[in-house]
Amino acid sequence: MMIEEEIYNKCKKDWNCASSIISSLPFEEDTKKRIMESYVEKFVGKRIFLAQVVTSMIYQCGELNSKKDEINCYLSTYYSGRIEIPLRENYLILLHSIFRNIIKDNHEEDLLDMCKQGNELACNFVEEISLI
Repeated sequence: MMIEEEIYNKCKKDWNCASSIISSLPFEEDTKKRIMESYVEKFVGKRIFLAQVVTSMIYQCGELNSKKDEINCYLSTYYSGRIEIPLRENYLILLHSIFRNIIKDNHEEDLLDMCKQGNELACNFVEEISLI
């Protein structure tokens, strides 16, 4: 039985569970990324997986007490890459662009206000989207 199938038997389509198991395997990082990518493609589906990751992040950040905290959560995720999933670069780039669009499309005015108040992450983001 292949590793991906063993993980599926334990986790089903729960990529968080799969990610934890794969991260703990005694393999090189590139091997872990290949296993995770194979698991996602065989058992979850790339689009469903990406939607689940984004939904999870929105839910996590949306649970915070204030709009400012929510935006800081998105910015932290965007800049620090807080998503600790063993994935190849193409998945991470796609997730990064999705997060950038969520922040830009929903919080542009708030970002400008936060930047004026001295929030460095907000200022960096405002500068970055003005270049795109």
